[in-house]
Amino acid sequence: MTDKIWVSYAPQESQLVRGFWGALRHEEPPNSVEFKARKETWKQNDLGLPLPAEKFPRSLFHVNPWKFKETIQPHMHAGYQFVRADAAEILRQYDLGQGALYPCAFYEHDKTRLVTDQVFCLNYGTAKDTVVLEKSKVRPFRGSPFYHAPDAPLKGDEIVVRRSVLEGHDLWVDPRMDRCFFISDRLAQALQAAKMKRAFRIYPCTVDSE
Repeated sequence: MTDKIWVSYAPQESQLVRGFWGALRHEEPPNSVEFKARKETWKQNDLGLPLPAEKFPRSLFHVNPWKFKETIQPHMHAGYQFVRADAAEILRQYDLGQGALYPCAFYEHDKTRLVTDQVFCLNYGTAKDTVVLEKSKVRPFRGSPFYHAPDAPLKGDEIVVRRSVLEGHDLWVDPRMDRCFFISDRLAQALQAAKMKRAFRIYPCTVDSE
């Protein structure tokens, strides 16, 4: 066991947004039951709740009518969190707790032309009381129970985590923290060996001495 924990900022990185949706805009307006159900799934996932496969789409469609030309990155997001197949294979080798990887496919706007079927929806599925708030440089959201992590890049002393999280699962969320997740050093090293450290936007945390 190493005295090191990492935080991933990938879920808040705008450069990793990919415009794929479970339905086209005209099919699912913001006031529809389906749209609200999707948003509830995102919220539950961010809280680290284990969710069944039926909560996640098997097919997603490019929201724009032009051909998708962006890169399929190891980690992407569009409300849902996506990982590329090779990244998913690495994650599977580690303890995800009650987390899961659900296969999905990206299609063009016409719902016919396949972009890739080598992607998975990531259900974090595990929550831990991780961040020592009073020792970290986090900011509370006004009128909200959530905290915003300090701006990247991190030197390592901005987020202090509890020593207890060194044991157990390799990927989890702190449900109080907005748009980030935590990984063990062993998983971080595996991602680095696969040259995915930057893709997952991972930064070191400080482990509390107490």
